[in-house]
Parts: sequence; C-alpha cells; structure tokens
Amino acid sequence: YHVTLWHKDERDELNKPSGWGVNVSFARFVDDTWMPFLRAGWSDDGDSLLETSISTGVGYRLRKNRDLIGLGLNWGKPNPKQGAGNDDQYAAELFYRLLIGKRVQATADLQYIRDPAANPGEDSIWILGARARVAF
Repeated sequence: YHVTLWHKDERDELNKPSGWGVNVSFARFVDDTWMPFLRAGWSDDGDSLLETSISTGVGYRLRKNRDLIGLGLNWGKPNPKQGAGNDDQYAAELFYRLLIGKRVQATADLQYIRDPAANPGEDSIWILGARARVAF
C-alpha cells in the first residue's frame, strides 16, 4: 500500500505553474499467484497532463513465481489547464514482467489509448513499450 502527497513549486523561468496532488496504490498477492491492483491520483495543476486518474487490473505469476503477466485498465480526466482536450482518456495495457536476476526486471507492454490526452487530434493510439527496473 502506498500513499504519496506531492507539491511542486512554480518555475517562472520555464513558465511552469505550482501544484499539488495525491496518489494512492494498492497491490497484494492472493494465493501467491494473483495480484489485483488499484491506483488512483488527483492533482491540482502542477503541469500535470491528467487531473484525475484511476487504474485497476490483475497480474498472474508464471515460471515458479518469477514472472508476471497482467492486464490493466485506466480512466483519466485531462487537466483543462494543459490544453489536453476535453474528452476523457481510456487505456488498456497488456504486460509481461520478466525476472532476469535477483535484482533486475524487464517489462514489455502493449497499450491501447482511446482519446489520448497528450494528442487530442487522434482518436486512438497503440504503444509498444519496454522498461527495466534495477534494485540496489
């Protein structure tokens, strides 16, 4: 379980506004196999793309609990101060997290975004992504 409160100072030289927000996250394994998760965030400007965001999904452990495959869904309300469009954003993500070593993970994902806030001229976009995590 995580709760994050944040604040960002105004940056006059970059014409960036101040803001603050809160994020909450819940993820827990059930029977050491299934991992449902719920995440939500809200911001009062701070140059954020989304004013409100709610994500949920589930992961399933594979390869003797080393890897995780999952599906996530998201709804987001664009920040009207960012000129990101007025339509709510919806997203779906399919991901596979591979444990490479004791402290290294790599994740590949495929995302579909309907009414992307960052690109209001498009109805939908597909994104193929990759990320890594190294723990010290």
